Amino acid sequence: MLHINKVAELTGTTVRTLRYYDKINLLSPASKTEGGHRLYNEEKLQKLLQIQFLKKAGFSLEEIKQMLYSNTWSWSTSLKEQLNYVINEQEKLKTIELSLRELINSYEMEREDNAVVLQKLMQLAATDKESKRMFRESTFSKTDLKQWDQLPHMSSNEEASLKWISLIGLLKDSMSEEPHSPTVQHIILQMEEKRIQEYGQQNDFLDKLWEIRKSEKESEKLGLYPLDQDLLEFLESAYAIYLAKKE
Repeated sequence: MLHINKVAELTGTTVRTLRYYDKINLLSPASKTEGGHRLYNEEKLQKLLQIQFLKKAGFSLEEIKQMLYSNTWSWSTSLKEQLNYVINEQEKLKTIELSLRELINSYEMEREDNAVVLQKLMQLAATDKESKRMFRESTFSKTDLKQWDQLPHMSSNEEASLKWISLIGLLKDSMSEEPHSPTVQHIILQMEEKRIQEYGQQNDFLDKLWEIRKSEKESEKLGLYPLDQDLLEFLESAYAIYLAKKE
């Protein structure tokens, strides 16, 4: 027989929890000392371990009580339902995770107030997914679509996407300078190095994508993150200067 304090120590629970389990008839002690302290035998200890395992699986205490003590409880149905619940919750959490990443990355790139960021993300989310897919497939070839999957996106936590987001944020911060300034040209150099690293000399796809990007309407149809027109014009001017210097 184990004293309640020892059981709590061995199982990583608390005395208060064990007393509560007794109170709700989930786990009663095997007996008590003359002083009223709860005592547990091997059978009760095993029952406690079962309760702890089922709690980790997401079942409520009431459900656990039914599972352990009811002869009519369907374990098979219950476990399958719980698995479906967990899968659905994972999908919900994944959606929340992507939304949070979008917010974090948008703040990193925009460097603006909350309203601007939220407005752009709401605009991005408003476009129907099926419409975006159809427009994408009608615009790009199968070869182009393979490169599409490599593009950075706002909900990513991959290093490549985060680097592009950071570079665009830096460029936006530098718009008070001239496109030919050393600061701006250094950012363009990093962008060009990143482009070559990821896409090599596949310019046809990127040229087509850039033409779409310059159109606010077509960018929205494609599901691209909304970039301010003045930023796009600044980027184009700075890049033209960079290419002219290379010739």
